[in-house]
Amino acid sequence: MAGRVAAMLGAGLTGDAVDLTVDAGRLVAWKPAFGGQVVAAIRANSPTQMVTVRPGSLPRRGPRAAVTHLEVEAVLGEQQSRVTIHGRGRDDDIDILASASSIVCVGAGIQPADYPLIEPFRKALGAELGATRRVTDKGWMPHSRQIGITGRSVSPRLYVGLGLSGKFNHTVGFRGRALSWRSTVTRPPRSSTRATSGWSGTGARSCRSRSAPSTHAGWPGWQLL
Repeated sequence: MAGRVAAMLGAGLTGDAVDLTVDAGRLVAWKPAFGGQVVAAIRANSPTQMVTVRPGSLPRRGPRAAVTHLEVEAVLGEQQSRVTIHGRGRDDDIDILASASSIVCVGAGIQPADYPLIEPFRKALGAELGATRRVTDKGWMPHSRQIGITGRSVSPRLYVGLGLSGKFNHTVGFRGRALSWRSTVTRPPRSSTRATSGWSGTGARSCRSRSAPSTHAGWPGWQLL
């Protein structure tokens, strides 16, 4: 639909943007490129500019004033399709992360057998469970829970990452977060999580981590940095 509207208006169209800025009175759309390795600034030279934004990329706005009365007229037409739908189903709610105010995201450093250990922490925060691409590619969690360039874009007030390296193609998926805490289990000395999180930790349980075991807030084996 956006492509048709842009063609009718003669507007330059940028699709699937993850952020919007204004430069010299012109709209700049930021769009992932080169397989998510960079985010490029896209500008249109046309007088009219159009952008489609990936759901969850921008902070949610407050509700508009309530409408006291709204008349809706339904128009039903005859079915023209030759396709008969016998049923619908999906493995998870695709919109549950988009509306979550808190998210606990697990990476490949957390084994599925350890997921039940996270549940008390997740429930205490009232958070939803997310995952990195490596987790969903392994089939440990549904793809609807994936956060990043090839997954969902979210804007929670609180983001907690466990057992992940924090690569750019994942962290770009929650650019709108207000507060983040990440615990690195894989290769902490080279992890990129510390550059983008408010707090960072390293797990002593990792076979590649040399940190001494410690206890913090009831979580054995974790040490704040």
